[in-house]
Amino acid sequence: MNYVDFAIAVSLFLFFFIAIIVTSTNYFSSLSDLTQISEFRTLAEVFFKLLFESHGMPEDWQQNPDVSPVELGLMDYVYRIPVLVVEDSNNSRTDDLVDVNITFDDDCENKTWNDTIRVFDDNLDEVACKTYKEVYCTGQFLKGVRIFWKVNISENQRKLFYIYYSSDESISTPNYTYLTYSTSNWVPNDGDSWTENNAVQWSCTRMTCSDESTDYRVGYYSIEAVCNDSTQWYTAEYDPSGILNLTDYKKLQFWLKSNTTNDVTLQLFTGASDKYVRNITPSISWTLYEYDVGPDSTGWTASGSPSWSSIDWFNFYYDSGSSNSLWIDGFHFKRGLLEVNTFPEERFDALSSSKINALENMSYEQVLRTLGDYKFRIEVTES
Repeated sequence: MNYVDFAIAVSLFLFFFIAIIVTSTNYFSSLSDLTQISEFRTLAEVFFKLLFESHGMPEDWQQNPDVSPVELGLMDYVYRIPVLVVEDSNNSRTDDLVDVNITFDDDCENKTWNDTIRVFDDNLDEVACKTYKEVYCTGQFLKGVRIFWKVNISENQRKLFYIYYSSDESISTPNYTYLTYSTSNWVPNDGDSWTENNAVQWSCTRMTCSDESTDYRVGYYSIEAVCNDSTQWYTAEYDPSGILNLTDYKKLQFWLKSNTTNDVTLQLFTGASDKYVRNITPSISWTLYEYDVGPDSTGWTASGSPSWSSIDWFNFYYDSGSSNSLWIDGFHFKRGLLEVNTFPEERFDALSSSKINALENMSYEQVLRTLGDYKFRIEVTES
């Protein structure tokens, strides 16, 4: 072999040797990068599960801002109860009333903060609602409540609603206006005069009747009737603009409250003295009352010869002896109540606004103690 061939051979050997070294170096370098990426991915998954698939430890860590939690978790339980509303009387309804009694927390585990209650339809559109006759466990945590809202529903239609609630104390009270009603399916059906505008159709005997514009349930007013002479009988009465034929009507519905629980007598008159009578024990808080009416109804005592086909007027009557006041709202007759069916409670996880707020207010040192010695940045943006 001559020197020229040797030089060429050495050059080729060095070229391939350097290429192998470079390739090996790049391979092992990329292997290190892949390992690091895998570690980052694993860490990101851990953080994600920690924050968005966990309630933390303890689960109510946000209640103690001065104590660092063992584990952070931003999820909390949200509950909902499905409510199926059925129209089965062959009558389309406009602005009709759904009223349902709900027991949220029979064991008082404090899972229903009163400001969190919301109603949504099956398109997840929020529906304005009101609550009354609240029963509390402790503070503002509810055990049970009655909830009502309006519904438009066609004859023989079924509509699904959801009542949502949680224990999140950071949720604000919804800013709903009072619910107003105007429907030709009810009688009296002359606008809102069945519940308001007492100067036209409500009057009092030995009571003072007036519109109450700050304490009412539906429309814009209630009727306030205050006794001013309890030495004799006294009444709050309503005279509709025409004769009411209730033979096709099935229900009487109204809101009522009193300053006492003394019985009041409701009287539906045909003419001056023929009447249907029933005694009512009012509540001192607003309560929705519902009674059967019409030829097949029970619970009424007939005095004289009244007729469901010709109801002239009606009143709330007190005997003498004690001073009572009444507040009346939404007095109307309807062809039937909507059928309302409630279903078992459903539970699922959702982001907790109170835990997000608590995390935002934690010091850097608290976060480090909880999450460990990692370099990270938490950024919350609102789109």
